[in-house]
Amino acid sequence: MASRFQAVTLVDSPSYPNSIAWSDENLIAVASGHLVTILNPALPFGPRGLISINRSEPYPIGAVKREDLASGCLLPTTLNRDPRPSVRSVSWSNLGMAPNSGCFLAVCTTEGRVKLYRPPFCDFCAEWIEVLDLTDRLYDYLASISFEDPDIPASEISNEPVTNHGYVDDPTDSVSVEEQKRRKVNNFGVRNAGLETSCDQISRGPSPSPELEGQGPPKGRCTKSGGRKSSHQIVPATRGRGRSAKKPPEVCSLPLITADQYASRSAMLSSLVVAWSPLLKLSSRICGAPEINSSICFSLLAVGSKSGKISFWRINVPEYYSIEQSLAPTRVELIGILKAHSSWVTAISCALLASDSSSPQVLLATGSSDGSVRIWIGHGEEFLKSTEVNNAPFYPLKE
Repeated sequence: MASRFQAVTLVDSPSYPNSIAWSDENLIAVASGHLVTILNPALPFGPRGLISINRSEPYPIGAVKREDLASGCLLPTTLNRDPRPSVRSVSWSNLGMAPNSGCFLAVCTTEGRVKLYRPPFCDFCAEWIEVLDLTDRLYDYLASISFEDPDIPASEISNEPVTNHGYVDDPTDSVSVEEQKRRKVNNFGVRNAGLETSCDQISRGPSPSPELEGQGPPKGRCTKSGGRKSSHQIVPATRGRGRSAKKPPEVCSLPLITADQYASRSAMLSSLVVAWSPLLKLSSRICGAPEINSSICFSLLAVGSKSGKISFWRINVPEYYSIEQSLAPTRVELIGILKAHSSWVTAISCALLASDSSSPQVLLATGSSDGSVRIWIGHGEEFLKSTEVNNAPFYPLKE
């Protein structure tokens, strides 16, 4: 008797709980390693969609002193040796959110990045198109408020210039010239990167798609002549006896922060899980706009992070659809950040409580690594009228 199941070969096996998701348009996204494979259950051996995740440069969130690298809060960062990021969580949007009337796919990586992808317009193209990097948007907002956090006073931030690849020069840690020469080049002719590891002073990753509305040039990024410069430099061994030219120490314009501040900022930008809300439709009476306007039809994307906070993004339904390359912008707005838990947010789920178009209500269930589960409620009209990001339009209902 023939089996009713059909096996599909993947590059790697899924390794995270939220690695598989089924869309409303009958597509299956399977995250395996650094790849997301888009399968059609009707044609399991037919054409596939593909999303490849590349390593991104860290954000320039600040510089720390050399002796702070051994702090317990920075050990996960300093000991990270992942050669390539993997996909941690995937989630499909509702049908009709993408420019071709399909679904968006939100992808969260082990680096903490969250990006939106859409299917290609060309049938002969397998690679899905990146529409938006939400973590870039979140960084821009946090940088604009200097990563304001009630747990870490802003008065502790120092504006002292940083040299020697991002570390503050300490006179007590000075060494002789001969010792510096021995450190500079080892027996294999490779620079000791462990002694000259840079702070996160690197340039921004790939710029988002021009489909976005209101996107300007990157803000707050440190660049080197328009290119990228790695923190770990490998140089060939010098065979000649001549003395090479001595390079002056590089000056980092990043503020000097403590190890706790660096860990806190990194946790705010490290996402763990993503989840879409049901499609919300508001009446023109509440929105003050014609009912056919796309601004009254939207969905929320909730992103949980290691800091215990959840950021909410309002994504509007496109004003029109097209089966060809379209310049219609995707309207995305950060409407709130909720302090949901005191530890990592590891699970998020949304449901529609009241479908009445006059006042739809959304239930939000969140889970944390500390074992706590909380239920929140939000009202549809507040998702449009929300102006303060620090005040998320969700209120606790039950724990």
